[in-house]
Amino acid sequence: MGTLEETFKFVVLPGGHNPRRDSLIHEDKSLGEIVREEGVSRQAVHQYLKQTNQLEDWREKRKQRRETSRKEKEVREQEESQREALEIRLIHLLKAYAVKTAYRQSWAHGKTEEVMQSYRRRDERAISREKLFGLFTLYECALHEGKKISLNDLGRSCGPKEFLVSHLMQRANLNPMYGGKPFKKRNQASTAALIKVSKKRMPNQDIGYFFDLSHHAIYFRFKNAGYSPKAGKPLKSFGFDPKEYLTYRLASQIYEAQDLGFKPNDIAILLDAGKRAVEYALAKRKTIAPVIVYALIARYPNVVITAPYLQKAS
Repeated sequence: MGTLEETFKFVVLPGGHNPRRDSLIHEDKSLGEIVREEGVSRQAVHQYLKQTNQLEDWREKRKQRRETSRKEKEVREQEESQREALEIRLIHLLKAYAVKTAYRQSWAHGKTEEVMQSYRRRDERAISREKLFGLFTLYECALHEGKKISLNDLGRSCGPKEFLVSHLMQRANLNPMYGGKPFKKRNQASTAALIKVSKKRMPNQDIGYFFDLSHHAIYFRFKNAGYSPKAGKPLKSFGFDPKEYLTYRLASQIYEAQDLGFKPNDIAILLDAGKRAVEYALAKRKTIAPVIVYALIARYPNVVITAPYLQKAS
């Protein structure tokens, strides 16, 4: 049988004649916490620390505790920031999928979804989905029949007033058929930046995605600059089905989904892409992703770009 000290393993705390106060000091309590617990003045506690030779040790432990608390707070804030960023990227991805799915139904469905998604809040929407769909259906029919229809007639047929139709057309990036100047979509991307990316053998359709320009706009930019790009083609094709074509645009969306935690099979379903195209993009990320990052840096020269996909601000 061991000694009494070995049996009960007493913990002897450094201190003086006040065990309760010594215990609070040993727990690294702040001066204010000790004052509240003991019901004495701050000066009395400080004097006690000094008299019992615990002041320097207490100060050092308090410093370490503050540093630990600061680091823990930074970690929590960083994790919260990462969660918010992931939520924003996931919402952006799901919205893009909703628009893509709507376009498969019809052009009018796609434009309707596009405009509805452009509003940040539901209460900002100036027209119902049904009326908006009716407006774009009428516009599409007029296009197919080679007819022209005024903004006033569009509004009279579908409900909204002429000024609202003009606003909706701008949101949909559509020009009035007559009775007004074409809406100009502002884009500050330089032609030099477009040429720079084109020389990486990126097709115009993919460049348009990253630069938010139409294929035709890029064509005329190149033509006016006297630049003739080499014919672009998909990164990889696994058949005649367009779902099996791997483009830089699709690769970018695949990498975004991967970073959000989606598995290859889930990514294929989410993006309605071929499984082989998804697997190839993931396997070749080290070679494909830098080209996408290069394009984004050319598009946004004043922004730090690290990920191979477009990141939307909240």
